[in-house]
Amino acid sequence: MAGQVFGRRWSVWMADTVLSRFPVLDGRWAYDYGVICSGLARVYGITGDEKYFDYIKTNMDRFLLPDGTIRYYDRELYNLDYVNNGKTLLYLYRKTGERRYSDAAALLRQQLLSQPRNSLGGFWHKKCYPWQMWLDGIYMAQPFYAEYLKMFGKDFPDGTDSTQLSSGQPDGTDSTQLSSGQPDGEVSPQRSSDKEGPIAIAPAAVRAFLADKQYDRWTMTALYDQTDSGLFADVLLQFRLADSYMKDPETHLLYHGWDEKRECFWADPETGLSANFWGRSIGWYACALVDTLDHIEEAEDREVLISMVRDLAGALISVQSKDTCVWYEVPDRADDPANYPEASCSCMFVYFLLKAVRKGYIDRSFLEPAKRGFYGVIRSFIEVEQDDLLTLKGTVYGAGLGGDDIRDGSYEYYVSEPRKNNHLLGIGPFLMAASEMERDRFVETAEIEGR
Repeated sequence: MAGQVFGRRWSVWMADTVLSRFPVLDGRWAYDYGVICSGLARVYGITGDEKYFDYIKTNMDRFLLPDGTIRYYDRELYNLDYVNNGKTLLYLYRKTGERRYSDAAALLRQQLLSQPRNSLGGFWHKKCYPWQMWLDGIYMAQPFYAEYLKMFGKDFPDGTDSTQLSSGQPDGTDSTQLSSGQPDGEVSPQRSSDKEGPIAIAPAAVRAFLADKQYDRWTMTALYDQTDSGLFADVLLQFRLADSYMKDPETHLLYHGWDEKRECFWADPETGLSANFWGRSIGWYACALVDTLDHIEEAEDREVLISMVRDLAGALISVQSKDTCVWYEVPDRADDPANYPEASCSCMFVYFLLKAVRKGYIDRSFLEPAKRGFYGVIRSFIEVEQDDLLTLKGTVYGAGLGGDDIRDGSYEYYVSEPRKNNHLLGIGPFLMAASEMERDRFVETAEIEGR
């Protein structure tokens, strides 16, 4: 994309492209719809143009049924991806005050009450992926979880106390098997940052419950609700587990997945980690950090996450391409000819860095690399079509772990995944990055001559 566009906001241009190219979001309760709505909400925030809010509301309304349930949503799958759209439900509740949005969000909060967990309290990514934490799931659940707690505390909108709700495991498993170490008596392998033992990461009040074996009636979520461990202790635990068990001590990048029991074929037999870093999964984690911080006010809790932001920011700058200024599908192997620049993670990292600078979590030395990253995205991935709509190229279609013998987490697997133009999982992060870039502190328009 040449530097010939003046006086036009990239966020608005792409948002208008979304409204034209994807007028209807329907057919599945899909997390990519929530990602698009999050991006459009940010464009609405800086422009005040009601058409963006109307698009969000109209499309989310398609999923809300008269009986208070959510079309296409199946809680029994215990899929953290399904929780992501809850952020949009809370956004609409704040804007309209309509109870149906908070009621629908409460269904997703209830899922977290009985979401299966590993022995340390980490959410399984899905019921069908036992003992596994994925970075993706941190983004799908934690910003929503934190915002919900900030809005309603540990209660539900109708005043129901969460500790009064049944929260047994979805498959009938005794919760002691999910919370007190491995069922076979094994202890999870310790990482260097977990010096005091596998449950030392949890707050003292929760550790007391664990030590006294008083938790067998509750899942970990209800356990946190029963203690005075702090409103956001469970939210922070998910980040602490990722930071302690999924972060590489040399690069400070995080691996895509971690199987606590080391049973799945992709898991390292010693650490349980997947074999490689995946750009978009790290992008999910990065966005989760800065978005969750929006809802946490306690200084001590905030410092936990801010320290992770600072650590990750330095790691990302170290793997930013010096040639294209963007990031690659496998971020630490940009020089490998089989690897390729990837749009979604590049947009996520730009958003993360810009927002972290604006909020004061990292110093302004990170601003220039972030801006170079944004203009790198424009040059590498954006094309203007003849109908004046934008095309975003170069977004990997998807990547996961397990499910079949192909998704083995190998380098060859990640770089062989197909790329797609105008993928919602690229467009949403582009809207987020562009909206952050266009705030007054940075630049206002798409003037990129000479950048």
